[in-house]
Amino acid sequence: MTEELKTGSLQLSSEMHGFISNLVNSDSSSVDNPFDSIVGGFRFAFSLGHLHGKTKKIGTSSQTVSPRGFVAKDYEVLIADECRAKDISLGGLISEYAEAGLEMIAEHQTAGGLILDLISVEP
Repeated sequence: MTEELKTGSLQLSSEMHGFISNLVNSDSSSVDNPFDSIVGGFRFAFSLGHLHGKTKKIGTSSQTVSPRGFVAKDYEVLIADECRAKDISLGGLISEYAEAGLEMIAEHQTAGGLILDLISVEP
């Protein structure tokens, strides 16, 4: 019998939460901010981190991400085995992938790239 996974909570480091907040659409079309919400950016960052197999631990200073917009249980089939192997909750592992994805986005922007350039067919 397979053990029930803990859902856990979704969170980001305070630094990355502030960063993702700046990536949400504003009235300015000249800024590289393609997301309609923090949850939308979180979802993209999670996908990016997962695609590249990168996670990053979240420090003690963190902020939560709305669980209403990103339901961790929806991703159970994708990461359940990894959660069990690492003994971590769904939300915890999803958050670590998102944290790493946001770090990748920040590095890409610092190098002069646009966020949408990160969407590719191959990792």
